[in-house]
Amino acid sequence: MSTLSHAKITPRPSSARGHANHGWLNTYHTFSFASYFDARYQSFGPRRTTIRLPNAPHRDAEIFSYILSGELTHRDSMHGKGAAKGLKEVSKDDFFVMKRGRASRPRRKKKAAEPAVRGTIPVHADLVMGAAIVGAGGAATWRVGGGGEGKGVVRSLRDRKVYVHLPMRGLKAKVRLAGQEGYVLGEGDGAFVEKVNVGDELLVESVGEGEAEVVVLDSN
Repeated sequence: MSTLSHAKITPRPSSARGHANHGWLNTYHTFSFASYFDARYQSFGPRRTTIRLPNAPHRDAEIFSYILSGELTHRDSMHGKGAAKGLKEVSKDDFFVMKRGRASRPRRKKKAAEPAVRGTIPVHADLVMGAAIVGAGGAATWRVGGGGEGKGVVRSLRDRKVYVHLPMRGLKAKVRLAGQEGYVLGEGDGAFVEKVNVGDELLVESVGEGEAEVVVLDSN
């Protein structure tokens, strides 16, 4: 069992995140956003993570939504419109990814767009994302860099930053990272995994009562 002894793993408990309940929106912030500010948590690599407010302007960032339940339509100032049936009691996690290099013309990508890597949607950052549903008692492995040796998938091969997030689904899920009892996450928790290299394998074990839905963001 790999314990990734060279890695630095820092849990981020859900109870320590920023929180605001506006009635119509119950939101938690892993990183500083809106009225929540913590100098220790402003970014992690190119990544900022939040539940995004509607009609919030942004620049030099790409945003994607991970839908947990419901249906979502996105409209923007370019008159773009996303998938179709509207906002209906949607539960989602939004991820902000800051673009690398100079600003580029805004574009909107749907899953049907021509991907840079088969089965993925291209982003202007050295980042790959994965997700898995792991049954109680089961396990999954994330290979840093997105699989294989990372060639053609990521640019930076060393000292990568991996963020693991366990969405809030009310299933009493828990996961253990890298086989270590000190790194057990409950729903809404996350963990920063640093000092890992392409090809390293992060073991994620489901140790709670219900299945665990796990989201991984892997960047330079």
